[in-house]
Amino acid sequence: MYGINKMMPAEKKTVVFNSTHLPYVPDSISTTFVDFLTYVPTTSYCNLNGERVEWYSNPTTEIVLEQMASGNNQNIILIGNDDGLERRLTDNLLTDNQDSRD
Repeated sequence: MYGINKMMPAEKKTVVFNSTHLPYVPDSISTTFVDFLTYVPTTSYCNLNGERVEWYSNPTTEIVLEQMASGNNQNIILIGNDDGLERRLTDNLLTDNQDSRD
């Protein structure tokens, strides 16, 4: 899967952010578990559509805002917990009012 993904054109790119947080489970374990369950189907789907996937586990706010502002992404997929208005990242909460200028 990794080799096929690297052969996809860089100009058609999907970015995946996984920041799963489960109660009473360390973030590193919960994120790794969700990565294990979602990496192959998500990457396969994108590769079949001719898109390269960049996968970020437990991303920081800086990484998310940088990727969103880059304009080089065909799709952005968010995996994990949210309450509709904010998303918990490794170092911060990302809200719907936040942009790359914050």
